[in-house]
Amino acid sequence: MRGSDRFLEILDRHRARPILLYGDPDADGLISLLLMCQFCDMLGLQYSYFVNDDRYHGFTIEHSKLKGYLVIAADFTITEKEMQALVDNDVCVLSTDHHECQSSFIDVRSQTAEGVVINNQYPFEPDENRYQSGAGVFYELVCELFPEFATDERTALVGVTLLSDMRPIENSAARRYLKRTYSMNPQEGYINYLITSCLENDFGFGVPKFDRNFIDYTLSPTINAILRANKTKEAVDFILGKGLRSTETRGFQKMLVREMYANAEVIQMANFTLLRIDSYKFEQFGVKISGYIGLFCNDYKDKHNNMSTLGIVVDNGVIARASFRGKYDDIHYKSGFRNLGIHASGHAVAFGITEFYPDAQLWQDIDDLIGDLEVHHHRTAKIVKTPNLAAFMLRSGADIATENGYVRDMYRTYIKYTGSNIKIVRQTYQTEEFTEVEYCSGVVPDVVKGGASYKYLRDKDGNLIPKYIEYMVDGRKVKSFGVDVKAGLILPILEKGYITLYVRDEIE
Repeated sequence: MRGSDRFLEILDRHRARPILLYGDPDADGLISLLLMCQFCDMLGLQYSYFVNDDRYHGFTIEHSKLKGYLVIAADFTITEKEMQALVDNDVCVLSTDHHECQSSFIDVRSQTAEGVVINNQYPFEPDENRYQSGAGVFYELVCELFPEFATDERTALVGVTLLSDMRPIENSAARRYLKRTYSMNPQEGYINYLITSCLENDFGFGVPKFDRNFIDYTLSPTINAILRANKTKEAVDFILGKGLRSTETRGFQKMLVREMYANAEVIQMANFTLLRIDSYKFEQFGVKISGYIGLFCNDYKDKHNNMSTLGIVVDNGVIARASFRGKYDDIHYKSGFRNLGIHASGHAVAFGITEFYPDAQLWQDIDDLIGDLEVHHHRTAKIVKTPNLAAFMLRSGADIATENGYVRDMYRTYIKYTGSNIKIVRQTYQTEEFTEVEYCSGVVPDVVKGGASYKYLRDKDGNLIPKYIEYMVDGRKVKSFGVDVKAGLILPILEKGYITLYVRDEIE
């Protein structure tokens, strides 16, 4: 990568300065911080570290407070103007990043300090490396300069960030990282620490492996739930190997999402769903509900035909935060929003919006934009039909389940079952704890658990809403979290070393 020589030059010239490692508050940014700490440990350098609260991405420390420092930053954008201001205040900066950036290389100097930004998104960097995560950019840079830094464990951790940061992983280089990730021994070293830290959950049969499902549905959500609760130090401590203390945050997060469903105003536009949340309704929970609006958008989209969803949090009549989740992973919605003058930052398909003051015309422009972007989209997932699931899995199941671990959802292979040999062998239903009024009214609960009373949730027709369904289809176990196997698609994936079949919603 361009700038590796400058990185080493600046490091060697200024390593006697106090060193601050600046990480970013997401899974990719925290693993980047872990790698930066390990790098400094390898060189015998003393350092401190910092990560922003409130999941804020960017440089927030007042420049004057870092006068005389060497800052090593990873996974967030530092503009040329910002770099110049830092260097002019006698702050040396080594920045590695993978977000969109300006076209010209950032290399700034003053009489006392200097700074450089190394980024795989510069137009002169090779296209085949643009997939890389923030942690991956730092790791590959350091391995180029210090080959002894390369280890299987660190390579595996970069694989984690490729998944957690929604990188385009359909290439041979990303596959090499992910192969190392999936092949790590779950009972050894730091990987074992990550897995066992999350073992309070019921994982059913078999010890968790460091596979795609564990990373997607346990590790990454655990990290993000701690950060959304603004327990930044606890998230950092967890990744740095000091233990996981915030074991309650995922449960708290689920409760908040239920409250958001109950309190959201839903406005259906032609091409997207608008969700409006008033912040005052959540003051009792002691958190900034704006930190959860992206999660809510994603959950709502997944449960409502995957339609593009935009959520806004309103505070005293003003939009404090907005978040967008697009229907298709391979459309660059963010560029379209920016072309409308909207301050969108994040990923192409999932991003936050600040300084958002829409009028009726802008709402219409957004609706038209999304419609124009999506109208010519072609399905990229592969769907194969079979009347006999057992025979199909015997013939092709292992290859499909393996390959599905190396691609994003939109490129996976799904099965449409057209047979009729289906049996439900287990079924549970969604529940909600009684309100104070219900406790006092003498209503008979549907379920009593741990001394608490619960009622079953029902749809608009009064039917119980399934939480989990276990099918036997042609003698093969198929798991569903509420989607009917005949209406949905079957996803084969490797989990705990075995082929597991899950039901997902139909894909357009």
